[in-house]
Amino acid sequence: MLRKQDNSGGVPDASSDDRADQRLADGGLSFDFEAGERTYRIAVGGSEADVIGGSEAFDHSFGQGGTDEIGGGPEDDVLRGDEDGNLLSGNEGRDLVDGGAGDDTLYGGAAADNMLGREGDDRLDEGAGHSGIAGGPGVRRVENLTFSSFRWLPHGSDRRSARAPHRPAPQ
Repeated sequence: MLRKQDNSGGVPDASSDDRADQRLADGGLSFDFEAGERTYRIAVGGSEADVIGGSEAFDHSFGQGGTDEIGGGPEDDVLRGDEDGNLLSGNEGRDLVDGGAGDDTLYGGAAADNMLGREGDDRLDEGAGHSGIAGGPGVRRVENLTFSSFRWLPHGSDRRSARAPHRPAPQ
């Protein structure tokens, strides 16, 4: 929640909270800020379906309701869906692409992305990069996966102690 301090003693202005809440309900909220030499953009979708495109900044975009379409830009972005079916595309950069629950379609890009399908019947497409992929229960399809070795682990197993045999990915 955004809070703005007034000049009369540093007490948060309740009306700024109300305005921020209303803006989220009406269709989302987006703002940019700089930290050192980097520019960041935070975008939060509204309660309906949103289209949030990537920018030249380091994007941190969040879907909050409806079937959202969220894209990244050339930097290392963080894209997060919600419980609805979402379309997320990391594009350039080393991105975190997290579909959340729901039947999602996730695309990586040319760089090494981290893709998380989570619950739902998801479709994950790594793209040209070498991504870290965690499908979660219900992953239907993984495409364009490039690897030199592969270890298929049973759902819920501990990666450090699992001794599953090496085998190709299921078709």
